[in-house]
Amino acid sequence: MEKIKLIALDLDGTLLDSKKEISPNTVNLLKQIHSSGVKIVLASGRPETSFKKYLSLLDLTGIDDYSISFNGSKIVLNQSLTPIFTKTISYDVIKEGLSLISKLNLGFFAYTLSGLLVTNKITDYVYLEEKITDVKLNETNLANYSNESFIKMTIADSKDKLDLYYNLIKNTFLDYQVFRSHDNFIEILNKESSKGDCLEYLMKKFSIKKDQVISFGDNDNDLKMIQASKYGFKMKNSSSKQLKKYCFKETEFSNDEEGVYRELIHFFR
Repeated sequence: MEKIKLIALDLDGTLLDSKKEISPNTVNLLKQIHSSGVKIVLASGRPETSFKKYLSLLDLTGIDDYSISFNGSKIVLNQSLTPIFTKTISYDVIKEGLSLISKLNLGFFAYTLSGLLVTNKITDYVYLEEKITDVKLNETNLANYSNESFIKMTIADSKDKLDLYYNLIKNTFLDYQVFRSHDNFIEILNKESSKGDCLEYLMKKFSIKKDQVISFGDNDNDLKMIQASKYGFKMKNSSSKQLKKYCFKETEFSNDEEGVYRELIHFFR
């Protein structure tokens, strides 16, 4: 087996437990692995400001430490959170999304390039984003942002409603990345935005081959990242059929049972 040189980790439902914490065993192991020269890359749907505390906790703040945020719309240098890769969508896409959710009576929010979290109406499902990320929601007329670029937009509603409308939403935005990042979220991003695209960017930057990469994820937004690494793990707590089809292995333990830690110790004893 080739020496592992990079580990990519989704956060919610994967590295983080149900309390949004990383177990001490996992923290200590990741620090040891990182100090041995292995790249540790956090890859989240969250904005980078929302997981800054985890970068500090894991000591991932060196001059060559990077993270993937907004499900692959950004790569940032951890030390300063400066982006080195950014893909956006235009206000025209936002406008089309607003038209669709108005017809289907669904919730909606979006992130502007400047970092604002905006929505035309706060619902319980839209508010879930604020609870997850601690980024404040701004209820506003999105026409006020017609001259802005956006990082991503998200349709947020009940699992049953999103299950019902998923194919319609996907077919409406054929020229964009469309995937489930959560039971209650369908995300629409630039077609060149994915955790997998960003992971491959970093692999090329550091001359790392596919068989030197481990990744962990729990939802469909992790699929391309799983496919970009030889050792792609689907979390036991994941219900994603896509990940099950393409992963190297399903973890024997969930995110609440130190699933990441228990798999990594087999590679780094």
